[in-house]
Amino acid sequence: MENIIMELKPGPSSCRVEARSILGDREQQQDRIYAGEADGCLFAVLCDGMGGMDSGAAASELAAAYFQAAFQREGAHLADDQGLIRLLRDADDAVFRRCSGSGGT
Repeated sequence: MENIIMELKPGPSSCRVEARSILGDREQQQDRIYAGEADGCLFAVLCDGMGGMDSGAAASELAAAYFQAAFQREGAHLADDQGLIRLLRDADDAVFRRCSGSGGT
């Protein structure tokens, strides 16, 4: 079992984000987590790599990095439904292009 702990202290508040992931019978951990704070808004995303797919780890890593970059760039502007839907679609397209359809998250 792998524990992921992130301490967030950049803004006016601080919080602790924890996640627990079970490796199971796989050779590598494919899950990725990102949490950040901007403009008083906490943003967290969990990308669950699809075990058994050739590029599952790469797909979840790319998706988490994509969300992190978008949140750092746009901050709380992503808090509305349309911003999140756009971000999800863009991240999905990026993963599909990079992994050529052989990975999923």
